[in-house]
Order: sequence, then structure tokens, then C-alpha cells
Amino acid sequence: MNKDLKTENLHMEEIAQHVKVLTGEDLDEICQLSGRSDDNVGEARWILHSLIIYANEFGQPKGQDLHVSEGDSAPIQSTSDLQNDTQSQPKAGKRKADLSSSSDTLEDRIASLEKKTKVEIITELKKKVRTLCLQQNPSDSFILLTLDELAKFSKKLDHDDADVHEELTRQANRHYSKLDISSLCLSVLGGKAVDTITKAISKCLKEKQSDNKNDGKTVQCGDSAPKREESPLEWELESGFDPLNVTVREKPAWLTLKGRVPSLTKRSPRAEVVYHDNVLFDIDSLQLRDPDKFVSGQFHDCVSEWRLILDENVHQDVVKWLKDEVDLGEFFRRFKGNFKGRHYDSEIPPRNYFQNAAICKTYSAFISKELCERISTGCIKLMGRVGECQPPKVIMPLTVEPSKLRLCHDERYLNLWVKDLPFHLENLKDGHRLVQENALMITCNEKSGYDHINLQESSQKYFGFQFVDSVKQAYILPDDKKLKFIDLRKSILSMDEVDLRTLQRFCGKCISLTLAVPGCKLFCREVNAAISTCIKNSRKVKVLGPLRDELMHWRFLDTWTGYSKWRPAFHKVIDLSTDSSGFRYGASVKLEASTMILGDYWDTNDCRPIHEKEADAVLKSLQSLDSSLRDSRVDLFTDNMAVIAAWENQGCKSRALSCTLKEIFSHVSTYNIDLHLKYVPSCLNDADALSRLTNTADSMLSEKSWLLVESLYGPHSIDLMSLDSKVMKLAAGVPLKHFTPWPTPCSAGVNLFSQNLRNEQNLYVYPPFVLVFPVLSLLREQGISCTIIVSEMRPLPIWWPVLKYYSMESDKFGKTTVHDVNCQYLGLKGMFQCSCPNRLASATVEGVINQLVNIFDDKGLGRTRCDVERRGNPAVSPVIKECLKLVQVEQAKAIYSTQAGEAYIFDKD
Repeated sequence: MNKDLKTENLHMEEIAQHVKVLTGEDLDEICQLSGRSDDNVGEARWILHSLIIYANEFGQPKGQDLHVSEGDSAPIQSTSDLQNDTQSQPKAGKRKADLSSSSDTLEDRIASLEKKTKVEIITELKKKVRTLCLQQNPSDSFILLTLDELAKFSKKLDHDDADVHEELTRQANRHYSKLDISSLCLSVLGGKAVDTITKAISKCLKEKQSDNKNDGKTVQCGDSAPKREESPLEWELESGFDPLNVTVREKPAWLTLKGRVPSLTKRSPRAEVVYHDNVLFDIDSLQLRDPDKFVSGQFHDCVSEWRLILDENVHQDVVKWLKDEVDLGEFFRRFKGNFKGRHYDSEIPPRNYFQNAAICKTYSAFISKELCERISTGCIKLMGRVGECQPPKVIMPLTVEPSKLRLCHDERYLNLWVKDLPFHLENLKDGHRLVQENALMITCNEKSGYDHINLQESSQKYFGFQFVDSVKQAYILPDDKKLKFIDLRKSILSMDEVDLRTLQRFCGKCISLTLAVPGCKLFCREVNAAISTCIKNSRKVKVLGPLRDELMHWRFLDTWTGYSKWRPAFHKVIDLSTDSSGFRYGASVKLEASTMILGDYWDTNDCRPIHEKEADAVLKSLQSLDSSLRDSRVDLFTDNMAVIAAWENQGCKSRALSCTLKEIFSHVSTYNIDLHLKYVPSCLNDADALSRLTNTADSMLSEKSWLLVESLYGPHSIDLMSLDSKVMKLAAGVPLKHFTPWPTPCSAGVNLFSQNLRNEQNLYVYPPFVLVFPVLSLLREQGISCTIIVSEMRPLPIWWPVLKYYSMESDKFGKTTVHDVNCQYLGLKGMFQCSCPNRLASATVEGVINQLVNIFDDKGLGRTRCDVERRGNPAVSPVIKECLKLVQVEQAKAIYSTQAGEAYIFDKD
């Protein structure tokens, strides 16, 4: 590059050309890899500066020389050409050795600076930074590069302010688009006196800004718009504007001068024929366009007729506009100046966004009607809802002229870049030049005159406006960006091996989807690992295993129609604390005025590290509360720093922990939860004690006992009281539907006593001892048949008679049918094809009992029984007599078969 060429004067096309010469790469790809905007001139200049410094630091490739041409730029010569040049003549491209080496290479500059003292070097660099900052139009790119040099030397020379210089450089690079870099550097590097004056000036500016918010507000020109508001104006949403249902007219309509529909069979003569040949013509049948059925752009359908009408001396631009539509680029000129507190210096209007004028609020109904009419005529093109389509490059405000009510598009911003082409319309003063002898003048009110000429597609992006924000109020991926991402992913999956550059492009595109796909960094961990492998080995990576699985995961974008919804400005804050021990997790959540506790046990064979269990505890706690956290901000407190760091960094080295974080992300995305993980010491964690509880109420049957119960009375369909970890399972290993005492991820309902059980089939319950009586009362109230498991206790509990009254071992192979009260065969004798059970007759049961009494009597047990001492003949026990009585009552009423519970009465004798 020519030494006299200033990069700050280069335009985007020239910068791209120089970057191509230096690196051989396209500028937009370098911007994408570095996370910079590819349409911002300032950032493009920064990249070019960085590349020049990099080239100077590392020098030319081995065997090559960097030559300076006489023109603006020169490509790097090949090795063979340079060898021929060096053999024939000295290297003309280099300047004198004593001047070039001291100014062009970093090594020589360091060598010259080492001769100076530490204080002199740092003072000189600080002076250089201040000089750059005090320029009339300071260049942020030069300032950032000089700051970087200052930070490097400060660290190398172990200067006292090295930490300050490094932090200043880091923050300046981080916030370069948000801060006035020159003011920041002057404040930090200016010393105590400058610091005092700067504070005083800031105070005065704040006081002045309270009176006039626009005073002193300047922004460096770039092709980036001010950040638009994330929520629409309230009055716009209430306007009822719905352009999606507007039908765009395709063809215009015709009317006669009298307002009648013209005849389709009769053709009107041309005006020239009527005038020259004196053809009689009824003026009332003159056909005109129907103003109520206007369609824009009709001039372009009659180009051949316009060629006949227009004078040959008419400028050819008019014919070009009629034929090819208007290209706005032909009217642009360079603009340098200020507009509404922002500084601009560019060849074309940069991207910008303006809010509609405040007066529009009063006329919102008129604006809605007018816009719908313009859309129907085709003069306004509907691009789509905000956030769901690619927005125009320039969005200018709408305003209303109240004196003569009409809708206006405020294009003062765009006019700054438009050439001044003055013209004037004829008025009454020009009448004597137009009117001839015996002439008749008439007036004509032309409607929609500006809507007859269309703009080219490339020019329409400068005339955007926005009225009413997106109904979805969300960040949505533009279709073109999604299609490019899909094409890149498919090309990688079609390869057996992929190179470093392609992986970096894919990773960069993933990160660029952050707004619409928050947490996307979690789903490119394997890609980053592959990039690291490529850098270390300088070889391609095979697309196999976890890398291919991660690339396959991104296929959800192909058919995904979801979106990242904006959260309301009002924060619904929920505090959630979680903790995990080796055998259990616990959680405490504050919902409104109440506090809820959650928890469950880990599997007995679960040997995962504690950080994985802590992350799983967070996931299960969020899943347990699901919809109650929708559209909320959740402050989750945990005492595990590994989980917090992994969530904030969107991943970690542990693949298992990253997988759990992916599940957490999927859950919070589904319910639009704004999750913030915060550290709390274990001693202050409300969930710490909950994760160490053990409770006999959480007991369950052993697998052997459950198989016995299931074989006798199953298959069961629901477990009335359980936890996810304690629920009984069917033979296929599928957990039963179950109710839990508090919300859990797999719970079918919370609190058994608030459930309607009448529609359930073949229930099972193993209640805690203290809840047996309430459970029996619930089953009796709802008339439910249920298998209930209780422990035999001495002395007998108070609920034991109730259990005995409603429990019996019912035989199923007798010849007496006990019909249900709703059975059509109730009261009839005989065998019928119905679902009612067959029982042994009560007399048969009594006979069997008498036989048992005699058998035990023959064994020497007598014919009496003492239940307290548990001695005597068991067949004469009061329990047996009660059972016989229940059988007799059942068969007498014949209505209790489906209502009676099924359970064994176990006796150790």
C-alpha cells in the first residue's frame, strides 16, 4: 500500500480490495469470523488497520518481500518474481534501510524504544494516544491500536500503571460502539487535573441535558442504526391495524364520464382520429380510470404508447424510468454533516430507524385506513411483521398534516444524500404563455400522482416505514439467513472430513443466531472442540460421533416455526433454591406469599459426581414447576460454582454436565423463563436441609412383594401416593401414573385428597401410617375399589375395624353371580353373559368354615379362640365370623360387588 494513502479516507469497496490483497480472503468472511458487522465502514477500517499491524509485526513470508508500489496498492509478489528481481537489481520496493526498518517493523521500533527509559517510553505512548483523541474527528480505530501498543509495552516494562492500561484497552475494545473512546482515554490518561476538569464538565453537561436532551449528542457515522425499542408503542397496538387481511388489487377498473360501466363490445376511437378526422364522438362515453379501483404503476404497462406521445427531445431518463423503473442510486451524492444529533459521513444513507411522529397517536384510525388503502392499490409493499422479515435499510417516520388531513412520509433524512434538482410547476403567472386565442382552460385534480412510477427493487429499501410492532413480539430468524445456514450445515454433513475455515464459519453463524436462538453456544461445543483440534494438528477433522450428532441437532431449524418471545417489561421474580446430596435433591421456591418445598431421591446405583447431580437438581426443580414459571424471571440459588460457571459460559469441558445444561436451556426456552443462577453458601441455602431428609412416609414395597400384589390383584393403573423415584412399575418397566405430595416432573397431580378418583380403574395405594384413616375415608366417600397396603400393628389402630368392614378376600370362581345395581340381570337367577363377579354362595362359605372348625378341633385347638393371647381355634375367630356376615350381606343386596375393596387379611397363625 502507498504510504501517503490514508485508510480513514477509504470507502468500503476500497477497503475490501486492500483486505483481499493482504490476506487473499473476502472482507465479509473476516468480519463474520471476528464478530464484526460486515456493513460498517468504521469496523472495516479497524480490520484493515489490524491486518497492516499484523503484517508489519510478522514481516513477509520466507523468501518474499513486501513491495510498495507507486499506485494506491500493490499485491504481494510471488517468490520466483522476487528472486529474479533481487538478482538483477536492488530491492526498489523498500525504502532506505535506516528509515524503513525503524518505522515499518515492530521489532525495530522496540529496539529503538529499549534505548529509552521506561518512563519516557510510556509517556511518549500516552502522549500519542492523547494526540489522537484531541483531533477534530478522532479515529477510534487508530486510538484502539495505539492503546493496544501502550498496554503491551506497559506489561513488558512492568510499569506501575500496567493494570490500568490493560483494563482500559479491554474495556475500550469491548464498548467501542457504545462509548466515546476519545473522551474515555482522555479521562483515564489525563492525570488528576484533567480528571477534575472532566468531572466538572460531565456535571455541567448533565445539567444542560436535563433541559435539552439532544444537546451535545453526536455519534460517529457508521452503517448501523440506533437500537430500536424492544416493545411497541402502546397506542400503535391499540390502533387495530391489520394489513395481512388486505387484498391487493391486480387490475384497474374503467368508468365513463357519466360514471357508468363502459361497454366491452364497443371500442372508443383514438383522440387523434376524433381531432383530425372530425369523427363524431359522444363525450359522455369517454372511458376513464375508476378512482375507487386505482392500481399503482400503470404507466409501466404502456411504454410503447409513451414513446409515441413523448417528444424526441425529452430527456432519455424519462423513457428509462418508464421502462426500467426508477433507480435511486443515480440521485445519491456524498453527505457529511449532522442530522438530529448524529454525525454522518458516507456516500449512501446508512442503516437507520426513526420512530413515528407523536402527532400520529391522535390520527391512528386515519393512518390505519390510509395505509390499508395504499396497500390495496399496490403503491405500498407489505414486507411482513416486525421481527419476522428482513427489515428495510432505512425506516423513516410517518407524520400527519392536520390542516389538510393527509398522511406524509418524513424523508428529510434520505434527502440529505439526494442531489439538488430544483424544478417548479407552472402557476397563474405562466398562463399567458400557455393560453392561445380562443382557448379554453380547465382544471383537473390528479389523484395519486406519485404512485404511478415504481421504484426498482434495490431502491425500495430506502423508503421503509413501520406502523404497529410485531404481534408476536419476538426475535425471529429471517428466511434468507436461515437458508444460508441450512446450506452450510448440509454441505458439512455431506463431507467425510471438514476443514478449519468451514468449521469457523459454521460456529460464527451459530453465534449470530443468539437473539432468536438464545443459548446457541451450548449446541456448538463439539464444533469448538473440533476447531481446536484443527488448529493443533493442522489437519481436517472427521465428521463423526458427537460432532456429527451436534450438527444433526441443528436440523431443527429446517422446520422450526417458533420464536424467542420478548418478555414483558414487568418482572415476575421468583426465588428458587436447590441443593443435592448423594442420595436426594431438594428445592425451596417462593411463589407470591407462600413457600413450597420440593424433593425426591436419586437412584440407589447413581454414582454421578456431585456437580452433575446439582445440575440435575436444577433441571428437575424447573420441570416440577413448569407452567407456573412461564414468562418469569427466576433467580435460582445454588451452592455449586461449577454449575453456575457452566451456565454462564454456556457449556464446560464435562460432556455430561453440558448435556444437562442443554435440557435446562430447552425447558426455559419452552416456558420463556429468564433464568439467573446465583451463588449462595451452603449454610445459607434453604434447600440444603431438604436434600438430606429421610422419611419413613416415602417407603415402598419391595419388588418381590409388589410382584405378588400385582399377580393377585393387578394389573393396576395408578399409584395414589408416591414419588417419581418410588412409584410402582408395570411388568414392562413402565411407571404407573401417580399422584405426589408436591410437584415433580412426572406427577399426574399434586395431593391425593384434591383428586377425583371415580374415573380411575383398579387403583393402588401404600399410604403412610398417619394417613391410612383419611385415605379410607376418601375411598369410602367416592365409592372406589382399591388395593390398599397397610402394616399389621399391635395394639390395633383405630381405623382397623373400618378396614375390616370394607375389606375381604373375595373368591372369583363360585356359581352365584352377584349383580351390580346397574346390571340388567339384577334379581334374576341363572348364569348370564355380564361382567358381574361369580361368588361362592354364603351357605357354601358357612359350610367350609364349619369344616375348618372341626379340623382344628381334631388337632386339639378346641372350639374357642382368644385373639388377645392369639390361642385357640382360628376358624372361630371373630374376624371369620365378620367375613361370613359380609358375604351374606353382599349377596342379599347384590349391589356391593364393584364397590368393595380387594385385600388379603394376613394372620401369622
